[in-house]
Amino acid sequence: MTTEELYQSGIFQFERGNYRESVKQLEQASSLAGAKTKQGGEIQVWLVNAYDAAGRSNEAIELCRSLSKHPSSDVRKSASYVLGILTAPKLADLQDVTTDISNFRRLDVNRSSLKEQTGTSTLESDDSLEQKYGVSTNQNPNNRTGLWFAIVLGSLALTISIYLFTR
Repeated sequence: MTTEELYQSGIFQFERGNYRESVKQLEQASSLAGAKTKQGGEIQVWLVNAYDAAGRSNEAIELCRSLSKHPSSDVRKSASYVLGILTAPKLADLQDVTTDISNFRRLDVNRSSLKEQTGTSTLESDDSLEQKYGVSTNQNPNNRTGLWFAIVLGSLALTISIYLFTR
């Protein structure tokens, strides 16, 4: 197979989720293209993604770091972007800085199955929840209509008054 055929085959395998086969194809294509050529660099950027997808993250990061010195500025830019993603903190590592927000939409509107949903048979009234937590259980998405109407009306009044004073 030619370099281009191996490269395209590696991308094809990657897009189908066959990451190990993708790594094999892209490694062969990279060795044929030459590491310092633009095509070789582009192949290696794909190889970084394939390594990571195949569970070989350390190799992906190492290759990505080496691409930061590649002669092609496009390859360096792509490698820098991918390296940022690969080395970003994982969401699982951020558990201490996240907050769990309850989903009030899951509560049954009629509260007939409240015991099944929450394990309790009582629920504070909507007014009590609003006073205690500063939240409303009203999930009406149109509740800002009045605000938009006031903004439009105010803008219209301002435009008319400017027109009248500049005549």
